[in-house]
Order: sequence, then C-alpha cells, then structure tokens
Amino acid sequence: MILVTGATGFLGNHLVRELIEGGYKVRALVRDVRRGERLESQGVELVKGDMTDPESLKEATKGIETVINLVGVISGGEKVYRAVHTEGTRKLAEAAKEKGAKRFIYISANGASRDGATPYFRTKWEAEEEVKKSGLEYTIFRPSVLFGPNDAFVNQLAFGMRLSPVFPVFGSGKYKLQPLFVKDLAQCMVKSITEPKAVNQVIEMGGPDAMTFNEIVDAVAEALNKKVYKIHIPLSMIKLSARLMGKILKKPPVSIDQLIMMEMGNVCDTARMKEIFGIKPTPFKEGLRTYIH
Repeated sequence: MILVTGATGFLGNHLVRELIEGGYKVRALVRDVRRGERLESQGVELVKGDMTDPESLKEATKGIETVINLVGVISGGEKVYRAVHTEGTRKLAEAAKEKGAKRFIYISANGASRDGATPYFRTKWEAEEEVKKSGLEYTIFRPSVLFGPNDAFVNQLAFGMRLSPVFPVFGSGKYKLQPLFVKDLAQCMVKSITEPKAVNQVIEMGGPDAMTFNEIVDAVAEALNKKVYKIHIPLSMIKLSARLMGKILKKPPVSIDQLIMMEMGNVCDTARMKEIFGIKPTPFKEGLRTYIH
C-alpha cells in the first residue's frame, strides 16, 4: 500500500489517479476527512492526521510499503516552513522506517539549497537532507512550476484575462520558468516506485520549454483567443505592497518570498529526468489545450 500526504491538493489529485490506474492501493493522510470524500469515492483509504502530529503519522504508516510526501506550504514564514517541511518530513520518515516502509518519495522544489534565497527553498533542502539520512530508499523530485487541469498557476492567469484585456505583469516579465505538465510529473512519480535507476536520486523536473513570463502570458491569451495588453508594474512597488499586506492580512495574496522566487526564475536541467524515465515532456501550449479554452 502507498501512503500519500497532500493527496487533496493539485498534484495529489493527479497522482492518486495515476496510482489507482496503476493498480496500487492508496491511503491518504488528511487533516479534514470531509476534504477527502472525493478520494474516498475512488477507493482511497483515509487516515486523519497532520504532519506536525507524530502519533497520527505512526498510525498512517502502519502496513505501508512506500510513502509519498507532497505536503508543502508557500506562506506563513520560516517557522511554519520549518515545522511542516523540515520537522514534518523528518517525523514522517521516522514513522515510516519504524513501521517497516522501504521507500520514501519526496516532492521538493527546483531551487532548494542550503543557502537558498528564501526560507521556503532552505527548508525544502533541509527536508531533503532528512529524507537522505532516514535509512529508507528515496527519490527526491525537484519540479519547476506545475500546470494542468485545476491548477492555480494558469487558471489564475486565465481568470484575469477573462475579466480585462489589460493584464498586470510583475517586473519585466523576462524571468524564465520551465512549466511542467502535472500528468508528466505524476507518471514519473509512479514509475519511480519500481524503477531501480530512481533509487537514492535527486531529480530535477521541468517541461521542454524555458519560457519568459511574458511568453507564458501570451501563450495563455492565445489559448483563450484573447488580445491582452501587458502592463508592467515595478517589482519594488509590488514588494512594498506585499510587506504591508503581510503585516495586515493573515493570508496575503502574495508574499515577499513568492516575489523573490518569481524574480529568480525557475529553470532546470532535465537530462537526468529523461534518462531515468524515458519521458518526452508535454510542451506548454499542447498541455494548455487540454483545459484552457
């Protein structure tokens, strides 16, 4: 049986579908059982728990052969990041080892490093290190930005374009991303469960197109058959607004960390991904056509 944490999220829903189609039995760790009803209707076993609750992790990992940890947070500050990414992953790996699991698959982030530019990247790297020293066979995935049906990334862009032909772009829009179709990642994750080449590997995952944000906006507008006029807003102005919102709002729409990561761009070397999984990743425009009209 496979345990999936973060199964109710965007990637989680796609991954669970691929696992079930692959004949795997799936258990999902959920904080709110009501949010897991759709998974349960697909035959997924639900276990109530939380990454910060070690006892619930021990219960969730009973009888599990492979753990897939998708849990990640993108807001809340360094204390929250460390509690969920670093400590949560450590506790989950310890519980998995104690209960006899053999494999641990972790979704990190492209850009994770000891000296990462943001606490998000640093705590993702710390979580990777916890996985590596767990004593379990592991595969760590470092994806670039994900897109696909029901995503937040492209659907938010499309929502804005449907409202108005004038579209705000933070900064120059020349920072590059390498959008990865979510189904490609989910399929590679399922393959990694039994693929010997994937054992004890850290694998960067990205699509075939390294695109500027401006190009991504244009591609989404083209898919919608809309003419969009981009208005570039200085990042200094956006960062100032983000700092103010961070002090006023519990969950601001954008954080300083997110702006820093966006400004950095997000591209990677996909050679190892292709070598291990033999995948031909889906081009951005081709993937868009499956859900943006």
